[in-house]
Amino acid sequence: MSYVSNSGLPAAIPSEQAGANGGNTPHWKILFTQSYDTDKWSVYVAEHWFSDGYNKHNAIVCQTACPLPTTNYPTTNYNAMAGDFWFDIGTTYNLNDTLQLYTKVDNVNNSHPSLATLLAEAGNSQQGYSLNASLYPVLGRYYHVGIRIND
Repeated sequence: MSYVSNSGLPAAIPSEQAGANGGNTPHWKILFTQSYDTDKWSVYVAEHWFSDGYNKHNAIVCQTACPLPTTNYPTTNYNAMAGDFWFDIGTTYNLNDTLQLYTKVDNVNNSHPSLATLLAEAGNSQQGYSLNASLYPVLGRYYHVGIRIND
């Protein structure tokens, strides 16, 4: 499994992106969904998971006697990024042919990335944390409640 990125420019160095969770390309990313529907109500469950990886594949991890960092080979003291798992649950209830009540809880298990993952994504700078919003649930657990009107 690989995903090599190459700009095609002279002297460009191809870079492996598979497993680089900081670059949105984990080795594995899975979404399972299940639902049960009747004429009156429905239940929906979705499970999200992606594998452990690295912030950057080309980073050199070291604590002391580090080589000088370059654009192609930056140095860092931590490069691992944990994978994650969370799930969502939703329900609907049909009041009549035009009105439907719905509820949904996203990220039921309130999954948050670890501090180590935040530090890896921020380039080990503790001044501010970034977060890869295309992989990790960034809001924690949140709720939806509403009414749908179907014409």
